[in-house]
Amino acid sequence: MAQAPCPILLVEDDPSVRAGLAQLLSDHGYSVRAAATLGEGRRFLADPRPAVCLLDLNLPDGNGLELLREVARRNLPLRIVVMTAFSLQHLRPDDAAHVLVDWLAKPVAPDALLRAVGRACDLARGHEGGGA
Repeated sequence: MAQAPCPILLVEDDPSVRAGLAQLLSDHGYSVRAAATLGEGRRFLADPRPAVCLLDLNLPDGNGLELLREVARRNLPLRIVVMTAFSLQHLRPDDAAHVLVDWLAKPVAPDALLRAVGRACDLARGHEGGGA
């Protein structure tokens, strides 16, 4: 029996990057819902609930770290892959390590993104696989 597609929330403010990532993920069988802002991403957390969030940090209405910490604090069953154009590894919050799967530098190579998403989906489904 085939598994249902892993639902992904993509939070990225750049329209061309958002469209390209959504297409790449859709082409690989993922169900993608895209958000352009932090607020929109928060609204999309509820219904239908995603299993994985691809999260940009620099958003027009806030910092993606806010959403990462919120997911961790609320203990939501969601795994997060951060994508950022800045080398901000020092900002990785220790209190969110249980939801953070990977931290990718932009521009993200498609194969690296797909590996990270695959790992995140496995973890969201309860399979072993390791984190960031």
